[in-house]
Amino acid sequence: MKSKLTPLMLALSVAGLTACGGSGSGSGSSAPEIITYTVNVSLGSNDGLVCADSNQNLMCDTGETQATSTAGNATLTSQNIALLNTNYILTQSDKFSLAAPSAIADNAAVVLSPATTAVVGQLMRGVARDEAVTKTNNALKTGLKLELNASELLTQAPQSLNDFSQSYLALWEQALTKSDNTVALLTGFTEQLQAIATASLENTHLDNVDEYVSNALYWDRGFPMTDTGVVTFAENDATGLTATVAAFPGQDADFGLDVTQSESSDGHAGFKYVKLDVQGNELAADASEWSCVKDQQTGLIWEKKLADDSVRSGTYLFINKPELEREYFYDEEEYVDELEYASCDNTEGKSDGICSAQQYVSHVNSLNDGAGLCGSTQWQLPSVNQLESLIHFGQAYSDDETVVGIDTAFFPNTFTEVYNYYQTDTNSLLNAAYDESKYNWTIGFAGSEVGTSDSMSYCTTGQDCYGGAEPVRLVVIGEKE
Repeated sequence: MKSKLTPLMLALSVAGLTACGGSGSGSGSSAPEIITYTVNVSLGSNDGLVCADSNQNLMCDTGETQATSTAGNATLTSQNIALLNTNYILTQSDKFSLAAPSAIADNAAVVLSPATTAVVGQLMRGVARDEAVTKTNNALKTGLKLELNASELLTQAPQSLNDFSQSYLALWEQALTKSDNTVALLTGFTEQLQAIATASLENTHLDNVDEYVSNALYWDRGFPMTDTGVVTFAENDATGLTATVAAFPGQDADFGLDVTQSESSDGHAGFKYVKLDVQGNELAADASEWSCVKDQQTGLIWEKKLADDSVRSGTYLFINKPELEREYFYDEEEYVDELEYASCDNTEGKSDGICSAQQYVSHVNSLNDGAGLCGSTQWQLPSVNQLESLIHFGQAYSDDETVVGIDTAFFPNTFTEVYNYYQTDTNSLLNAAYDESKYNWTIGFAGSEVGTSDSMSYCTTGQDCYGGAEPVRLVVIGEKE
């Protein structure tokens, strides 16, 4: 039988000759250079076992690169470049303590602190790195009433955060005695960072540990969502049917909280709300005056919009950024002052200079001589997921025959102009390639735009900035019912 030299056999033969110096000239090839990657970790006054948490379980497992710190410093080294692309954690007595996001660059200096730990918590919640740093920085600035530089948050440990760091670590130590679900605790504490920071100033943070832990474990069940509010059925061209359609099984109205919790005194269909007075006390469902609404499905507390011309009016529109950070944007054939679209320009003497969403947040948190609204000073713009939890897809027409995708018995005075979407603090990349402005997701609640998400730009620098003004509904991260 003849032997045929296939391309694969030829390649293997050549490889073998090369490996053995088969050409007869010169010596064998030199060994490849071994590269060692290094990360320098600073822990402040803390010591323990530091590791690259490659599986993100907040534990230093066998096989993960690790080192014991000395005098608050540790050096991690590995021949695997993955060392530069994973989070780093500190464990003490086999319990998670602090974390920091990946170094990215070789021989980089990494700081582990409560601030960087919160950034990791945001990353574990699915937030992009830059946004995670911004959210953490803003929560600490607001909660501690400090000026902080977001660009330094990952590389430095500001002395202004020393007291908070000690308070946070004491709180974390107590939290670990109540639950060993460190992933849930970390992501939950990250969501409550601003409230924890404020409580630390008042030295009440340890008093609230049960609340913080309870919230974190409750949210870990998955973000608690409401149902859609759809309680009618469709068959071919017929809609609004009140009975299950055998020919078209599995419709929305057959399932969920809208079926199992359909009692309507506390909210239409499966929605479940309770009215709150200005101090945050619960009111009867038929109360004629209330200031806020607590969603008993999600634990979120929402502000009620007013039917007047004040800054809390349901028709009041805000630009996203404060006036000092915006310039102009292009509208058709001319550049327009962005503030022309904000309601503060149209309510002279009534706005108190509150033109941006950020200014409105500060205003609400300072109401009632600093007591805030409904007993809270932790009001903020909602995330896109939080705001979506209010959407009522089955809402009927209101008195003015405008579709409003929210339970108007609890949320009256919702803005009804179709193309004015409510603002969120969730960044969006939609259209970002067209100019240098930033974008946030917005959610529609009126007309044909109910439940529609869009992207709102806000002006920071440059004239090619397509900004605008939109309504706002603030939220407080509440606790489980």
